[in-house]
Amino acid sequence: DKNHNHINGIEGFWSYAKHKLYNYRGVSKANFPVYLKEMEYRYNHRNDNILDPLISLYFSYVSVYLPNKV
Repeated sequence: DKNHNHINGIEGFWSYAKHKLYNYRGVSKANFPVYLKEMEYRYNHRNDNILDPLISLYFSYVSVYLPNKV
């Protein structure tokens, strides 16, 4: 059933988000939407390799702002 799969996805995300949010030891109401967006991003990219893009970003920053260091 299409709705059943949708609900399972929501429950999976919410379980993931609760587990991650627990590590913050409390989140203010004002900042909750921002933390939830972070959890959404992390959940949607949980299987992605982020090391390569981070290394590229680092070296692009260094080459622009610290050209004599590379």
